[in-house]
Amino acid sequence: MDRDYVVERYRTRDGKVPFEEWVTKMKRKDPELAFRILLRIDRAEKGNFGDYRYLREGIWELEIDCGPGYRIYFAVQHRKILLLLIGGDKKSQKTDVKLAIDYWKDHQKDKPDEQDPTKIF
Repeated sequence: MDRDYVVERYRTRDGKVPFEEWVTKMKRKDPELAFRILLRIDRAEKGNFGDYRYLREGIWELEIDCGPGYRIYFAVQHRKILLLLIGGDKKSQKTDVKLAIDYWKDHQKDKPDEQDPTKIF
C-alpha cells in the first residue's frame, strides 16, 4: 500500500459537506476523538488504511478504534481520490451507509467513474 491518495469531501447540491459537519460536531463533543479521526484520514491518504472493508455499491468503510465503533464512509475515484462521504457510529450504521450510497450516486451524476468501485489499489 505504498501509494498516495488525494482526499476530497463530498459536497451536496446545496453546498453542505456532510463529512465536515460530522467532524465539526465531534470536535465540540470530543476534541481528542476528532483528532484521531483526522489522523486516520491522513494515514489513509498515504495508503495506510488500517481496518477497512468494502461494503456495497461503491462504498468503503474505515473503522476508528475508539468510542462506540466510529466509522468513516468513503468512495474511491480513479483509484487515486478518496471521496469522504459521511461519518457515524455503529448505532447509526444502517442509516449512514444508505446516506453514503445516496451521496455517492449523486456525486457520480456529475462525474461518472468507469472504474470498478470495489478496487482501491
